[in-house]
Amino acid sequence: MLTSIAEKYVKYALIADNLIGKGTVIDAYYGDPSLAKNLPQMTSDGLVNELKRLREKLNQDVMDSQSSSGVFLDRQMSSLTNRLLIHTQSLDLPYTDIIKLLLDVDLLPSSCIDINIRYNRLEQLLGQINLKNKLHEAIIAWEETGKVSSEEYISMLEKTIPEFFQKTCERVIFPTLGEEIANWVIERNKLTFELKKAKESWSAYNYYDRDFNGHIIFNKNRSLNVFDIPIFVAHEIYPGHHTNSLIREALYSHGKLGLEATAHLLSSSESPIIEGIGEYAFSLINQGDIDVNTAIAFELDRLRTEVQYLGAMQFYVYQSSPAQVKQFMRQYGLMSPERAEKSFRFIQEWKYYVPCYFIGFKLVSDAIQQYGDKIIPSLYGLCNPTILASLS
Repeated sequence: MLTSIAEKYVKYALIADNLIGKGTVIDAYYGDPSLAKNLPQMTSDGLVNELKRLREKLNQDVMDSQSSSGVFLDRQMSSLTNRLLIHTQSLDLPYTDIIKLLLDVDLLPSSCIDINIRYNRLEQLLGQINLKNKLHEAIIAWEETGKVSSEEYISMLEKTIPEFFQKTCERVIFPTLGEEIANWVIERNKLTFELKKAKESWSAYNYYDRDFNGHIIFNKNRSLNVFDIPIFVAHEIYPGHHTNSLIREALYSHGKLGLEATAHLLSSSESPIIEGIGEYAFSLINQGDIDVNTAIAFELDRLRTEVQYLGAMQFYVYQSSPAQVKQFMRQYGLMSPERAEKSFRFIQEWKYYVPCYFIGFKLVSDAIQQYGDKIIPSLYGLCNPTILASLS
């Protein structure tokens, strides 16, 4: 029964993606292409009713509902149902409650973030390269020294990939998949880089096709910071999002995960773990000494993730004005006005996804610190905060 429920769940997710906006519900799909064809036209209300019936059917079977796949499906169907209710403006709840319904997590209080720790580390690191002026000015100057074109960035990035891939194979891919499946995946793994001219403010993004194809798109009209390359490679490729997709498609292809694994849903119960893997990825494979510029890039990335989370809290929970939030992020995130504007637009456009970065990092880092490498296969499989909590 679980297989038929999983198939309907994926089908409903594909319909919801068409209904709400292509790419706004499903981030990646690598299941049977025929399932995505000739989808019926459904209203949001009709889809919500079908999802509710499907959850009821799932929960009628105790063994199915309490299995890891059953828990995953139940939480995902709940998230998808609530996404549809938000789309039809039928869910009038405070931001904190909606986050709990969608992401399966509670918002963490701002008191759990101490940005002064980041400031102190950044000041020490900047001092090593003789940038000893005020911290904000020093960061802006440091970023200027690292600016390169997107073409130069790709060239340098490609030189970083082999080392990160090797470390990812050793710590993640082989332990998670086993030697036979790991080698099978490595033979099929493909990664392409593309340049695209765009007026938008984005710099780069990735997307994943079925059959182990990853694509990284760079905005030809934007300059990038060469010092960010190790953080970018880890987050987006090895051992981050691309690796996560490789592993899940491989496990599905070999019958070790069901159909429910074939669709990555945005702003859903799996999002904090998926984004947490990306956020923690650099730390996962780089535990020794790193050069000073990479260390600065890492601390700055963590600081800005924390400040962006706090900015979202200010805007959606405490009702601060856009001007106040942008000023806060510029000041405390050590940002230029342009970067603060871009960060605020992200908070607006990805209202319910923003918490995934900070909370996801904490979930994944806490799990690995508590359980060590034995938790890694669970994180890269089917996982959400409820499943992760049950593993303890």
